[in-house]
Amino acid sequence: MTDQIQPTFKTARDYIYHTIKKEILSLNLKPGTCISEKEYMERLSSSRTPIREAFVQLSKDELLDIYPQKGTYVSLINVAYVEEGRFIREHLEKEVLKLACDCLTKHDFYKLEALLKMQELAKNHDHMEELFKLDDDFHQTIFNACGKERTWLMIKRMNSHLDRLRMLSLFKSTSWDLIVNQHVLMYEAIKRKDKERVEEIVVEHLRLALIDQVDLKHQYPAYFKE
Repeated sequence: MTDQIQPTFKTARDYIYHTIKKEILSLNLKPGTCISEKEYMERLSSSRTPIREAFVQLSKDELLDIYPQKGTYVSLINVAYVEEGRFIREHLEKEVLKLACDCLTKHDFYKLEALLKMQELAKNHDHMEELFKLDDDFHQTIFNACGKERTWLMIKRMNSHLDRLRMLSLFKSTSWDLIVNQHVLMYEAIKRKDKERVEEIVVEHLRLALIDQVDLKHQYPAYFKE
């Protein structure tokens, strides 16, 4: 049902890049962690070149900091980048969701309904990483249905720091019900073609993680850039 959302790997570099990126965004690799090419050569049974190329791309994505002669570190969460990413996503997504009020088909609504049911299951079983993925799948499905696939990919490239804050917020949050409910409200507003309400919901939704930002910085000071 969400096949179009799964990444495809054309080269070893692509596979390694997506593997490490997933570990960083899921916080399995915590901000500030030192990693090495040798470590991933052994783990992924790879030669040095695709590992190095993946590291360089992750550095361009602002997820790794590479210091010659010193080492490679998972980048700290930059609050300024979080806010810039949220600003861009909020303003673009408001416009895409208004488009969705006019162009979504019955099949698109069916896919969104299925994702909502899967989110409810993930929430009920405390599968946080799956809920995070399904959150993205829900939004990406709407972008794709509106013919804005490249816009979504651009937003995701800009939001690596916001995504890590969202994941960190999910670790400590008890508001999973609110997250899923906002998706339900978004779905219903799109179906009613209520563009004003859609705008309100998406702003509330994207600012959820920011509510916990001060507490998260206090609780995990080593994860954040000064």
